[in-house]
Amino acid sequence: MKRSDRYSNSNEHFEHMKHEPHYNTYYQPVGKPPKKKKSKRILLKILLTILIIIALFIGIMYFLSTRDNVDELRKIENKSSFVSADNMPEYVKGAFISMEDERFYNHHGFDLKGTTRALFSTISDRDVQGGSTITQQVVKNYFMK
Repeated sequence: MKRSDRYSNSNEHFEHMKHEPHYNTYYQPVGKPPKKKKSKRILLKILLTILIIIALFIGIMYFLSTRDNVDELRKIENKSSFVSADNMPEYVKGAFISMEDERFYNHHGFDLKGTTRALFSTISDRDVQGGSTITQQVVKNYFMK
C-alpha cells in the first residue's frame, strides 16, 4: 500500500465533526489548571511557616527554662585560694604573662603603646579593649579594695 493511499481518506475520520457545534469542549485544547491548587499551595506554605514559628518558640522557651539561673549562680561561693608566685611552675607564669601582657618585660609598669591602641579603638567604636598592664591591674586591685 502506498503512502498516499493510506492518507488520502484521512478526512473521513473528521466528517462527523462538520455537524457538531464549534464549542464542543472535547476537541478544544486543555486550559490552565484550576486556581484551587495555587490557593492550596499558599495555604500549605502559611501553615508550614506557622508551624516553624511555633517550633522555634517552643525551642527557645525550653532553652530558657533549662539554663542556669543567674541569681543562683551569684550565690555560689568562690572556693579559690591564694597561691604565691614561688609555688607556681614557670610555664604557668609564662602563660599568664603572655596572655595578659605580652610586652611585660619591655615596659616598666606603663605600656604607652597598649594604652594608646585601646584609647583609639574605644574612640572609633570598633571594640572596647583593655589597655592596662599587669602592674596597673595589681595597683588598681590593691588600692580600690
